[in-house]
Amino acid sequence: MEFELKNVLRVGDVQAEDEDNSRQLLNITAGVVGCPYEMVITKTVKYVFSNDLTINEAINGATPFAENWVSENYPNT
Repeated sequence: MEFELKNVLRVGDVQAEDEDNSRQLLNITAGVVGCPYEMVITKTVKYVFSNDLTINEAINGATPFAENWVSENYPNT
């Protein structure tokens, strides 16, 4: 089965992780590629990013982070 990112949603406020990084919770929804049914799973995952990023860079980094998370946690079999 092959899984893909279906949706990523930022949850709550950005918080300090440490002096160099911040964190945001993401609701990551994954599902089977090409499946016509709503057979998905949603997990809340901590997204940690550098304080050197701009707000837009941090926001834009959430989707690639989520795609990577799905590929690591739901490998193709």
